Amino acid sequence: MPVYSHTQLETFRICPKKYEFRYILKPEVPEVATAETILGSTVHKTLARLFQDVQMGKIPALPEVEKNFDDFWRKEWHSGLRMSGDYDADDYKRIGLKCLRDFYNHHHPFNQSRTLGLDYRATVSLDEAGRYKMTGLIDRLAKMSDETYEIHDFKTGKNLPTQADLESDQQLTLYNLLVRQLWPQVEKVRSIWHFLRFDEMLETVRTPGQVEEAREKVMQRIDEVEAGRASGHFPTRVSDFCNWCDYKHICPAWKHLFWLEEEKEKIADADQGKQMVDELARLKADKAELEARIDQVREIILEFARQNGLSALFGTGQIAQIRDSEWPRLPDRKLNPEAREALEKLLRERGLWEKAAEVNRFKLDRILKDRNLPEDLKQKLRALAPMEKQFAVSVIRRKDVTIEEEE
Repeated sequence: MPVYSHTQLETFRICPKKYEFRYILKPEVPEVATAETILGSTVHKTLARLFQDVQMGKIPALPEVEKNFDDFWRKEWHSGLRMSGDYDADDYKRIGLKCLRDFYNHHHPFNQSRTLGLDYRATVSLDEAGRYKMTGLIDRLAKMSDETYEIHDFKTGKNLPTQADLESDQQLTLYNLLVRQLWPQVEKVRSIWHFLRFDEMLETVRTPGQVEEAREKVMQRIDEVEAGRASGHFPTRVSDFCNWCDYKHICPAWKHLFWLEEEKEKIADADQGKQMVDELARLKADKAELEARIDQVREIILEFARQNGLSALFGTGQIAQIRDSEWPRLPDRKLNPEAREALEKLLRERGLWEKAAEVNRFKLDRILKDRNLPEDLKQKLRALAPMEKQFAVSVIRRKDVTIEEEE
């Protein structure tokens, strides 16, 4: 099983399809770097250099720290960066310098704790068998005089989270687990976020129960990713994150819109898909009388989507979203009574009948996704109830256009 990082699992949580693009298919797409990314990178490198100097017994003066930042900035900044609003390079550079000056003045002479590692990467097993592995990169790992270990994370973001946000943050909880596994004798681990734009340092301490809960959730998420890898099923998950996705133009949920806006002359079928979505929306308004036509149009859309690898088609004012899911196909009691009886008998013999009760696809799906289910039993169940894809089409109103009401 692959070694997973928090970034990979968070990508899968936000959108399984994006995970597939980034870590499996790896299509060549133009990556548009942002000014915020360069700001964070250069400030981070400057702080790493600062603590490297401190480790060598040297406390650099603030002008030297500012010069290091300027050197990193010159190497990384370029005119192709995407910036917010009317801000320019000088605005972002000014923010970076303010972050560093505030941090320097707040923490000088940097002797609050001893640095154990910078950009410290480590990999640990989440289970005794070593099947689930997690890797992490800690900005700065340090130790206090009272033997408390500290996980420092530097942030240059524009928003200051609440304490409740920090308490629920999973990334540093996982790093807490990482530290405890690498140094079992550690009694206390403290997580510290430096929100540099605000000159704020927020702290939290995770309980053993919180760490264990995070460990279980990560293993469950890894199971979900592995199931997707095994089946090739990575559904799209549309959200505000789509606006910043490098793969939006090739994503099944969005590429039809790009066809309509950018390649209408090249792809004649693009307009056909738009027309089908529009017609489907009109038919659904009077569903009772036009049910037959709705079914017909739905099948046309599904076939069009399947042929073109789409999970969404954009009409004039609506979007047709195609969601596919996989469920165990239960043997029919009348058409295949032997297989149905064998399935129910196997569930009873293995003590799973109460979970399934009257067998339905939802309960059986939960059983199959149980991480503790023996693999041989899982294979037998899948042989009796193989997975099958199901499709549905729903119509929602587009938010990017205004439609005049028909008289």
